[in-house]
Amino acid sequence: WKTELIADFLHLSHNFHPVNWDSDPEEELIEAAKEGVWHFDYSGGKWNSKQLTKDFAGEIRDGRLPGGKRFIVTVEPMHGTKSAVYVEPEGAGLWKQAAVLDEKLQDGHALACADYLGIGSDQIVVGWRAMNGGGVPGIKFFAPLDKAGTKWREQQVSAKEVAVEDIKAADLNGDGLADIDIPDLLAFHEAHGRLATVPTIRPMLHTQDPTAFPSARPESPALLAIVETASSGMVVARLTRVPPMTNLGMRNNCPM
Repeated sequence: WKTELIADFLHLSHNFHPVNWDSDPEEELIEAAKEGVWHFDYSGGKWNSKQLTKDFAGEIRDGRLPGGKRFIVTVEPMHGTKSAVYVEPEGAGLWKQAAVLDEKLQDGHALACADYLGIGSDQIVVGWRAMNGGGVPGIKFFAPLDKAGTKWREQQVSAKEVAVEDIKAADLNGDGLADIDIPDLLAFHEAHGRLATVPTIRPMLHTQDPTAFPSARPESPALLAIVETASSGMVVARLTRVPPMTNLGMRNNCPM
């Protein structure tokens, strides 16, 4: 393959991500480096650069907030302690930092943005390694609570069993939702000897209408449900493991 120079002015470039933010079919690149996050687009026979943020960043991904506004999320600096969300401005200029998701990461090294919950906007998964100086690695999940990207709900997904170098989101089971496959979740289920393990979340502010969630079908042997329970206001995000069966009850006295 032939090589072509995109940029030669950045230092400690650590991560890049393909995007397609314009109207042409070709992808562009966003890159995290000591000079911040930069956007590179090939047009007019050359690579054109635009600075998005100014702080040293080691990881970069993009997504959409409720309402459709574009955001990027970083780990700062390279192998750093901070994960921050930046929102696209209305006009020219740098992207505004809307929120700091976490400032206590240890060797932050992974980001993945996708719509894991099926709510029409993206959520963020952040992972860290905790390699240098000891500590506990892990993965956290962040879901937006407003259209501006200033408020996020945090949930710990894994701890010391998973040291994270990188994360990719994909629909592994064909249910139309992105998945983060964590073996520790299955181990937790098997250790408790229950019929099913059901992680729950509270509904996002912009999806309070229970009709926004599809109904559970208990007769399905591959039951991956998103339902609302009126008693607690919690939403079942995923049935981690359910054996093939019929007439599976979804009531409060079900031994899950």
